[in-house]
Amino acid sequence: KTVQDRAARALKFGAVGCFWVGPLLTYWFNVMERFLPGRAPARVAAKLVIDQVLQGPFMIGSMFALCAAANGASVDAIQNKLEAELWPTWVNSVIVWGPVQIGQQTLVPLKYRVAVANGVSYVWDTYLSLKMMPPPAEAGT
Repeated sequence: KTVQDRAARALKFGAVGCFWVGPLLTYWFNVMERFLPGRAPARVAAKLVIDQVLQGPFMIGSMFALCAAANGASVDAIQNKLEAELWPTWVNSVIVWGPVQIGQQTLVPLKYRVAVANGVSYVWDTYLSLKMMPPPAEAGT
């Protein structure tokens, strides 16, 4: 792949983050805090489970689908990618994001939670980007 191909891919991935992930997380954190306010252990545990079981797979799946569609993947290719990668990626997300969410829900004020998530996302998104890359045979390399 050329530098221009890689730059275009990075811009598409960034656009999904900027126009989909950021706004969705802002809304999600506010909804969770509205329905499960506070930092009591039971509330934090409930938010953690809801976040990891509902939002996690939805966010990962939507990112895979949107990024693949932006890169010209067919519906069948997107479905195959989701079938192959959603479960293992979600399991890894629980390992990474579970502790982050516990820290956020107990220590970080609501207005700063997206910023904290963005910091962790720098590393997580690098992992996701690698998971979203097509196999070498499909990429033409």
